[in-house]
Amino acid sequence: MKKLLHVFLLLLAVSSVTVKAQQLKLGLDVDFACFSEVDSVMQVELYYHLLISKDISIKDASFSGDLKIEFFSPNDSSKNKEYVYQISKINIDDSTYGRSLVGVFTYYLKPGEYIIIASAEDSLKKAHPVTIDFKMQLQRYPKGTFSISDIELANSISKSENTDSRFYKNTFEIIPNPTRVFNQNMPVAFYYCELFGLKENAKQSQLRLDINLFNANNERVYKKSKIIGRTENNIVEVGSLNIMKYPTGTYTLALALIDSVDKRTYLKQKKFFIYTQTAADTSFSLKGENEYMASEFAVLSEEDLTEAFNQAKYIASTQEIDKWNRLSTIESKRVFIYEFWKKRDNAPETPDNEFRKEFYERVRYVNDKFSSFKKKGWFSDRGRVYIMHGEPSEIERFPNETDYKPYEVWHYNGLEGGAIFVFADLNGYQDYQLIHSTLRGELRDDYWTRRVKTN
Repeated sequence: MKKLLHVFLLLLAVSSVTVKAQQLKLGLDVDFACFSEVDSVMQVELYYHLLISKDISIKDASFSGDLKIEFFSPNDSSKNKEYVYQISKINIDDSTYGRSLVGVFTYYLKPGEYIIIASAEDSLKKAHPVTIDFKMQLQRYPKGTFSISDIELANSISKSENTDSRFYKNTFEIIPNPTRVFNQNMPVAFYYCELFGLKENAKQSQLRLDINLFNANNERVYKKSKIIGRTENNIVEVGSLNIMKYPTGTYTLALALIDSVDKRTYLKQKKFFIYTQTAADTSFSLKGENEYMASEFAVLSEEDLTEAFNQAKYIASTQEIDKWNRLSTIESKRVFIYEFWKKRDNAPETPDNEFRKEFYERVRYVNDKFSSFKKKGWFSDRGRVYIMHGEPSEIERFPNETDYKPYEVWHYNGLEGGAIFVFADLNGYQDYQLIHSTLRGELRDDYWTRRVKTN
């Protein structure tokens, strides 16, 4: 779930203590589910999980802030919607490394494609900011037949009469799991959805709901069926799965509503991840093709694959680029990206690929710092240079020089005995372009100053 346009801030104000830079860490997960459609407007719930961690040496700290979220429609800028929420004060003490907040917001949006952008940033700059952005496609539910809403994954679902709870919905209190990760601390995966149009075009009095769970190899590891009556047009469906008997890996929960008379079927799916330390892994080994099948690369979409390679291309060899350009199937591209990062894992004995982790930390950083309205930060010239070479030794900024357009000079003392990169905002849109560098293989223009002069 992935990981566009603007930076939206969650301002977390530190009070009562003074901390050293980079002792705080922020984590943000966002998920969503679309439910009923009323008067051509879709009811959408957005779930967030905010994790604030601290260095253990800090005695105590308190935080408060605002969560800012925007829904952006790429096809119609007039549909931009921005929301700001006040986060209540939370405290972190010696007994814990961090505190987490889970919340849910409800929106009513017209069908179409949206981009959701949310960011978290410490207002005192004691932690690197984090940004979540992903696409959301809202499609109308079919008329004259039955259908299923999106699936909401939850840490718990219980009957409740507390209608004042922000997690209350249709006689249940539902605590969402925006991370979509379940482990030994959360051994049961709960799910919630709504079934619509059960009485419409009915040829029999009952439907069948199949609940299936598939592992990363697309093998069904769980199946349950139940009969759904058609006396009500819309009903709620809740359930749970004991995940501790399954090995670590990616899983797909698939709900299929079936009319056995005319063979109509409506399907909804939701992916999530199980991490267990005790269950023996029988669905895959950590070698060869099975390791690939259990990885996140095995489920990447065509769009995600294209973006993943365009980012990785900054460090790819000519032979790798040529090989990628010859690939024609989505599966071959998934395997390519998987192998691309695997062979760059300098410490394969550890669970993390530290090289890849560092690479994507740089991608996240430049997306936050250098994104413009029409371009992601990783696709900018400054983003490319930062991803390839890391943080500069020194940056000289000239935003308001008389008779000059804004420009920056980045110094890398460790590259070829010392190299510079000059970026300029030639068009006034904060998209700084590379106009000169002394590094071999980069654009070189020893007379670059003429390009930034305004007269």
